[in-house]
Amino acid sequence: MADKNTVVTIRNDRLTVAVKALGAEMTSVKTAGGTERLWQGDPAWWSGQAPLLFPVAGSFRDDEYILNNKTYHMPKHGFAKYRVFDVEAQDEDSVTFLLAGENARHEGFPFDYELRVRYALEENRIKIDYTIANLGDSPLYACIGAHEAYACPDGVDSYEIAFDEDEGGYVANSLFERGCLSRKRENIALQNNALPLHAADFEGTTLTFLTLKSRGVTLRRRTGERIAHVDYAGFNYLLLWTIPGAGYICIEPWSNHPDFIDTNKQLPAKPGVIPVAAHDTATRTHTLTIY
Repeated sequence: MADKNTVVTIRNDRLTVAVKALGAEMTSVKTAGGTERLWQGDPAWWSGQAPLLFPVAGSFRDDEYILNNKTYHMPKHGFAKYRVFDVEAQDEDSVTFLLAGENARHEGFPFDYELRVRYALEENRIKIDYTIANLGDSPLYACIGAHEAYACPDGVDSYEIAFDEDEGGYVANSLFERGCLSRKRENIALQNNALPLHAADFEGTTLTFLTLKSRGVTLRRRTGERIAHVDYAGFNYLLLWTIPGAGYICIEPWSNHPDFIDTNKQLPAKPGVIPVAAHDTATRTHTLTIY
């Protein structure tokens, strides 16, 4: 049985990746040359590294939703990151973590389910599969979000995010109001289809992109050196976050987005919610290429 201190290391000739059972969260991503690409969780800034966001990414309005005329409370980013997953399967270059049974229960999530998170190395890529199995007789509704923090030891202002598809010269950032998304957006200009990162842009907020054409981005130094490519074909939205002054940038593919301030709170109608039919499964995948 895994406990909160269990850490599983997988490796091949290109990467060494450590994942802890607590939250099925990556704690280290090292290249063959020994370069650490994952933020190491300095609690003076932020102790997280790559938390799994389930069964919601971000916040419901008032931290609650409605299902079948009943209101349920759910904290920001859900509860999976606080649970110890079992190690269901493991070999040298892959590991599968399982959240199931009583350990998967939460009073704000009234479903009978299992959640599997599989990390598999393929050359210099980390393929991450999230599979929700609905064990119940009624539809299940859930969301998934990733929150990997990439180390930027010289400060985020030395980096940029390059988009796979031509975004037309700008990206539309959705603005927050009282902890929810407003219906307002601001256009942020790109330079050669890349977004230069500025710590000041993250003062008290997260950059939230709901209308991107791209389903992949590259984190690179402005000198051109690539750090990582994030392919998120299985996700609808992309968010960027850091704390100004900290040495990381989070690149976050989410299936859902934070609630709009005028939401009706109905869970089945939430944009990006994943419906899973009775006794069926649903999988979302994103892939990290590490340079």
